[in-house]
Amino acid sequence: MQTNGRLRILLPDGNLNKALSLVSIRKYITDVFCYNEIGHEKPTRNFYNFIFNKLSLAPYEIVLIGDDLEKDFRGALQNGVCGILFDPDDKYAGAGPRINDLLEIHKVIDDLAHRVMNIER
Repeated sequence: MQTNGRLRILLPDGNLNKALSLVSIRKYITDVFCYNEIGHEKPTRNFYNFIFNKLSLAPYEIVLIGDDLEKDFRGALQNGVCGILFDPDDKYAGAGPRINDLLEIHKVIDDLAHRVMNIER
């Protein structure tokens, strides 16, 4: 999930990319992909295969942050990618991992990184 101190996070929507820039988080994220650029919509396997090939990463090495429970969160999980649900309106209280504010991203990523490190030991 981390390369040279920067996270490799998949953001499936260009609007989220703009929002991250506004809250000064974008500088920590190396890659942003939008289905318009890829030519395939999420959660299709082709969407994810494009990203796996482009980044030369395995699915478990990628984190997707999105605001759609089905297409982003569950779609990521179904394709072997870690999903984080961006839920500012608290519509999906039972889903997780989940954030309500973009500033919470680092906390969730840190938690996920610790879990992965513990699994690899």
